Amino acid sequence: MKEIRILTKAKDMYQTYDVMIALNDKMTEIQYQDFINHWVPRGYRQFVAYTDKPIAVIALIDTPLLGVVPNKAFKIANVATIPEYRGSGISRELMTNILSHMKSEGYTIADLNCNKANLRGNAFYEKCGFNKDESFNWRMKIAGESKEIRAKL
Repeated sequence: MKEIRILTKAKDMYQTYDVMIALNDKMTEIQYQDFINHWVPRGYRQFVAYTDKPIAVIALIDTPLLGVVPNKAFKIANVATIPEYRGSGISRELMTNILSHMKSEGYTIADLNCNKANLRGNAFYEKCGFNKDESFNWRMKIAGESKEIRAKL
């Protein structure tokens, strides 16, 4: 991997479509742009691994914007790697980078959901150090002790 970039602007994220299509092959490029345009104002950002092009993307959302407490938790929304790089360790390296970066920003909890039928994905999250949790499929405390309170919806 040559570099990791953190993308926060929609126009920069459009270039990650080829990676994200590996996650959802039914999404058109226009639908992807609409998806990005919807989520960017809500704290959506992408951590992208590049060689000469994007090869892996892990996107996340700051969950306080979605009404979930504690306010120093974030949700990993999408993890996608183009097929020829799967199993290479690139996504694990990217996940390690994200957790370290978010911890440096003061976040204490990382949450994510994964379909139970996605055996490869669930094995990946377990290898990364996530634990099964009742409120989300997977949770990891990345710093300090934290009391969790669910927002009343």
